[in-house]
Amino acid sequence: MKPSVRDSILYLLIGLAVLCLGAYLGLHPPKRQISSKWIELAIMTAMVFGFMVKVYWGYRHNAKVWLTLSLILLLHISVFSLFLVHYDWHLSFLAKVALPTGEWALLAILMYWILGVIPYSKSR
Repeated sequence: MKPSVRDSILYLLIGLAVLCLGAYLGLHPPKRQISSKWIELAIMTAMVFGFMVKVYWGYRHNAKVWLTLSLILLLHISVFSLFLVHYDWHLSFLAKVALPTGEWALLAILMYWILGVIPYSKSR
């Protein structure tokens, strides 16, 4: 199967899964309201790490890159979850844009220091 066909099928399946999840949650809302701070954390995490996977996709055959990204994701979720449990989350729109952007820049520097890999680079 061609990579473009495979990618199109994968995008279609992901889109259908998101659509089904949205429809299910719309028809069967949770009994307890989820705080917006957790939704914002999920969106920011998806943005940052979705972009991280995209820019390091050239290294997709390197297990060290995947392990490092996974450990950084675990650290990210742990730190921000601890923060959200103990503090209120009231950020301006500018802060909600700047925080993921700054975090991505710091993570890119961290990836370079740890593994010597740079974004948008070809696999070695």
